[in-house]
Amino acid sequence: MAVDPVTICITYDLADGVSLDEFRRWSSEIDQPAARVLPGITGYEVFEVERVEEGGDMPDIIDVVQAESLDAWLSVDRDESMTAIVEEFFGRICKPGTARTYYTKRIPPRED
Repeated sequence: MAVDPVTICITYDLADGVSLDEFRRWSSEIDQPAARVLPGITGYEVFEVERVEEGGDMPDIIDVVQAESLDAWLSVDRDESMTAIVEEFFGRICKPGTARTYYTKRIPPRED
């Protein structure tokens, strides 16, 4: 049975008292290096949101994660190397109640 790759988009705001510079350091030095080497994770990028053109909320950050499968993604939080990082993310970095996770599947362009 073939396993479909998945792209996960996570949006969130930084917790009160967490500066963008502090987040940049934490993300680039701790979170991204650890997550990128996990089995089944094929890509991980983090973006600051600078503006929103159309209505709706404007999150501070968007993480875009590519994984070999949904199971590979779901195993990230259970990996021992991520335990302290996940705890710090939800306990100090992410503003409570703002994290939104979107499970996506690419729609390829039509081939002519």
